[in-house]
Amino acid sequence: SPGATNGLAINFNALASTNWTLATYGSITGSFNTNLFAINTAATNGTAGFANSFTGTFGIATNGSSLLLTYSVGGGSSSIWSGTSGNLSTIGITNDSNLTYTGAGGNVTNNAQVTSLSGVTYSNTAGSYNFSGNDITNGSGGIVNNSSSSQTVSLNLTLGANQAFYAASGNLNVSGSIANAGNTLSIAGANSTTLGGIISGSGGLTKTGSGTATLSAADTFNGTTAITGGTLILSSGASLASTNINVGSGSANQGILNVSAVAPFTIATNQTLSGYGSIIGDVLVNGNLTPGLPSVMGFSNNLTLGSTATTTISVAGLGGAGATNGYSQINVLGNYQAGGALVIQITGGVVYNDSTQKGLFNIFNVTGLLSGNYTNVTVSGDYNGTLTYYALNQTWQEWNLASSDPFATNNYVGINMNSGLLTVIPEPQDLVIFGGIVSGAVLFYRRRKAHKANGV
Repeated sequence: SPGATNGLAINFNALASTNWTLATYGSITGSFNTNLFAINTAATNGTAGFANSFTGTFGIATNGSSLLLTYSVGGGSSSIWSGTSGNLSTIGITNDSNLTYTGAGGNVTNNAQVTSLSGVTYSNTAGSYNFSGNDITNGSGGIVNNSSSSQTVSLNLTLGANQAFYAASGNLNVSGSIANAGNTLSIAGANSTTLGGIISGSGGLTKTGSGTATLSAADTFNGTTAITGGTLILSSGASLASTNINVGSGSANQGILNVSAVAPFTIATNQTLSGYGSIIGDVLVNGNLTPGLPSVMGFSNNLTLGSTATTTISVAGLGGAGATNGYSQINVLGNYQAGGALVIQITGGVVYNDSTQKGLFNIFNVTGLLSGNYTNVTVSGDYNGTLTYYALNQTWQEWNLASSDPFATNNYVGINMNSGLLTVIPEPQDLVIFGGIVSGAVLFYRRRKAHKANGV
């Protein structure tokens, strides 16, 4: 129309199947012919047009006395359930269609009518439904709840493509088992999603959005679990077999993993806990702990590193904890029991490009009790070597590590187990400049020089 303007629709999500009411009549009678309607998403008058990018399909449908504009992510036809309870066969839905609920709610059974759907959508008018019955393979349209009512899907699912379970306006409860078939399942939306059945397969699970997702089963899928927004909760009896559990993807998307119902949450020897976010609940690491960079990985409760654990800390510059040009840090509000191997990766080179630069890095910060010790500490990257533990000042330290920096051939690297302070100095003769900050390191450096002078 002449008054239309070109631009982005603010209430449109290209990843979620949905529908809009175009008009409501007293009644719609006779045969409805969708071919009488043309849907144009391009600008035709030079000013008006639909500027959003999308890969789904728009269509026209009726629901009772209402005329609807539908959008299906899966690209298949859209079949609308406008009633309450009943068997899916009553609407004549076919395989690979998008099933859209618009009615008052009820129990709907897939009585072997379909074996596959392109997606399942609950419109903003839908009441609370329970979708049960025969198993289905669900397509890229995923499951989208645009209704404020809670929805339940209790049949078993196989993922036919990467997809999202999107709790946009109301909660989702998927209680059947989920075979991901190598695909990635994203849990999105501002509301709560509960996955009650076992998730299996080689695909991964990604938690996005501000809402919460709760896992209630001992899941066996081994793809990556990534929490880039909101909270992922493990209820009592739940577990993760993912080889990589990544909490957060950066300073803006930190994410939370809540394992307080699991005592303790254990990272097995073949698993890696990595990322930038926060973990609530006691954690035992027997595998790999890799905060990454930039990263401050926070533990709200106790952290225990087992004898088989390997902790990797990254240092890339003199910036602060969590900064891109800084270093990764482990921040424990409870008790911290050290154990296993510690690997310190020092990279970037620019940090130590002359003999006047030094680095102090608080690589672990503990509010509660600090106990235990690492079994060995190695340094890699710009410096390479193995540190030696000195019980007198509780410091792992070493001099003259192999270095790629020509100004740092007579270097010092040490970590104090009381403070968590990592000290890196390219030239030990500059220790005097550091004064009392590293007095323990100075003491041991002088002792080492004395030992060498005496042939020890």
